[in-house]
Amino acid sequence: MNELAMTDSLVEGKQPPPKIEPQLNNTSAKKRKAGLVETILLFTALPLIYFGWYYKDFELFSAETGWGYKLGIIGGVMMLVLMLYPLRKHARFMKNFGKVRYWFRLHMSLGILGPIAILYHANFGLGSVNSNVALVSMLVVACSGVIGRFVYSKIHNGLYGRKASFEELHLALLQAKQKVEQSQAIASDGFVLPLVQFEKRFVSLANKYVTGILLLPFLSLFSLMAYQKFKHQVALEISIIKQQGVFSSAEIKQTEYSLRRYGKKYLLNASKMIEFVVYERIFSLWHMLHLPLFMIMVLTGLFHVYAVHMY
Repeated sequence: MNELAMTDSLVEGKQPPPKIEPQLNNTSAKKRKAGLVETILLFTALPLIYFGWYYKDFELFSAETGWGYKLGIIGGVMMLVLMLYPLRKHARFMKNFGKVRYWFRLHMSLGILGPIAILYHANFGLGSVNSNVALVSMLVVACSGVIGRFVYSKIHNGLYGRKASFEELHLALLQAKQKVEQSQAIASDGFVLPLVQFEKRFVSLANKYVTGILLLPFLSLFSLMAYQKFKHQVALEISIIKQQGVFSSAEIKQTEYSLRRYGKKYLLNASKMIEFVVYERIFSLWHMLHLPLFMIMVLTGLFHVYAVHMY
């Protein structure tokens, strides 16, 4: 007797609900490519930053002459090229200029290499007031980009993949819930109540900016607490089944294992859905802040170039 047959044998007069399968794209290949790009950038950027910071007192480059000056130009051009990515996404005249994910990859790469070039140009130190303002603006935008990349990955199927939808996550949640109810030995609202309460309570909190952000670090803990309550309820139901003496100990043990597994799956999908709601709201807020910061960086950078060459 297979697992579902055993759990169904404990349900009297109850038809199994229709199976719902979420239609999620297979993005493993895209994830591998994204991971490779990020790994290369990481193992390129970190040694370069460490080397430049460690040897800054040797003044390997001068901002006014030679390669120090050239790196400033190169870094500045890289930061200006970053503007092509939002143009590719929104400007009609660029809709046929390659796939958006390739532009995003270029955007991310230049957003790391450009600031490194400018840091070498500045010899990892401060200078005049206008250069300091330009440098700080660039570093703020670079940090903002890193934060945006992290949040972006939380609401997409793969770095360059299609955006995960709330409906897809909700379907996966419903499927897990239906399996729990299908495995239910005795029709009881208390059986799945800890799972349902967890979902409803924290989805409601996730829809608020402040409470949603504060919830994220503790979501795993709350999920574990909900699972412990669910497991306790399962134990009560199983004890009733044992007292009936209708089913063998092997069938009861398999049923208890199935219930716990479905409960874990339910809470896992609920947690993913809650995280999606929070990170989507954070991403929308980040998107509103990142563009103004980027424009400030461009303006301060252009003013720095003007001030250096005019005075």
